Amino acid sequence: MSSAGKKVYITRRVPQPGFDILKNAGCEISIWDSDEAIPKEELLNNVPGIDGLFCMLTDPIDVEILNAAGKKVYITRRIPQPGFDILKNAGCEISIWDSDEAIPKEELLNNVPGIDGLFCMLTDPIDVEILNAAGLYTSA
Repeated sequence: MSSAGKKVYITRRVPQPGFDILKNAGCEISIWDSDEAIPKEELLNNVPGIDGLFCMLTDPIDVEILNAAGKKVYITRRIPQPGFDILKNAGCEISIWDSDEAIPKEELLNNVPGIDGLFCMLTDPIDVEILNAAGLYTSA
């Protein structure tokens, strides 16, 4: 699965190398261009129709945001928050929202410390399994 054309929203200024990884992968990037936390209303206005959300621990990711983003959005953040169960899958930490009000449990949200989060967010989980099996992908 190619990441070209995937719409990714970034909720804070990120170091240039992280931005470049997404840009070079062909992603369409929108960003909250601030060092301050994004207001919830701003986030609600920007998540519909995205494929990926690169957010920070302090961002207001809750049931309302998840439902506004839709059922197919991948979310990567550096540290888990209450409401998430951490699982190991394909060398990545995968979180599943555990609220009945949220999107169905089978919709996975990436929650990965480090750069492999970007890889997992932009790559089909089956591709990650294939790379792992071939010994071509290792966690940073």
